[in-house]
Amino acid sequence: MNDLKRISLVAAALALVGCDRTPTIAPSPPPVVTVSKPLEKSITDYDVYTGRLEAAETVDVRAQVKGELIDFHFKEGDMVYAEKTLIGSKVGKETYAEKSLLFTIDPNVYQANLEVSEAKKLAAEANYKFANAEYERSKGLAAQSAASAREVETWLAKKLMATAEIKQSEAEIKRTKLDVGYTKIYAPITGRIGKSQVSKGNLVNTSGGDTLLATIVAVDPISVFFDVDEAALETYRERRARELGDEAKSPAEIPLYPRPARIIG
Repeated sequence: MNDLKRISLVAAALALVGCDRTPTIAPSPPPVVTVSKPLEKSITDYDVYTGRLEAAETVDVRAQVKGELIDFHFKEGDMVYAEKTLIGSKVGKETYAEKSLLFTIDPNVYQANLEVSEAKKLAAEANYKFANAEYERSKGLAAQSAASAREVETWLAKKLMATAEIKQSEAEIKRTKLDVGYTKIYAPITGRIGKSQVSKGNLVNTSGGDTLLATIVAVDPISVFFDVDEAALETYRERRARELGDEAKSPAEIPLYPRPARIIG
């Protein structure tokens, strides 16, 4: 019994000794603090809209005369030009693209028509020369009472008819020259051309309609369309008017990244 008491006292003493021990705490380094100075700069207030791109010009190329398509002079996706255009420039040298020939229609029939019209004009001029000479002769004879007034009037009428025939033939020559010119189809606008809709060897405009040959889409300028709610639009206009002051225009030109734009509506 006395041994148990001794053991209990020893355990209690050890427990008291353990409770009095203070734990050791390792010192920690000071925290790293980042200091930033206030930053002052201009920022752009903007909104994002989903838009759609549309070419400013789109032209369907059609023939103005009918006939066999004997050649086309471009590849799908080529840039074509409505007039002589500067396309490159280096020191001392500039590169130009000529007006683009797109299609050729067989001109033989129209060239023959032109030659017929020119022949008609020659015949009309010969008739006029003869009628005028006879008119002047009969008029001189009538002054000497050697020809009747009716004869003078007859040759005057023939002279006037020959004059009309000359004018008619000149009009036919003008028309047939246009037809010959229409057999070569050039680019009406500058832009990128699509696929030829008619293969070489086919006839165009044979049914009285205008055969679609190709489509050209302008690439500069190009339009961007997007929808803006009315409240936002008024806010943009009022803000821009305050920025521009007396220089403000109507409708307002509002910066549109990356280029200025005009809001219409």
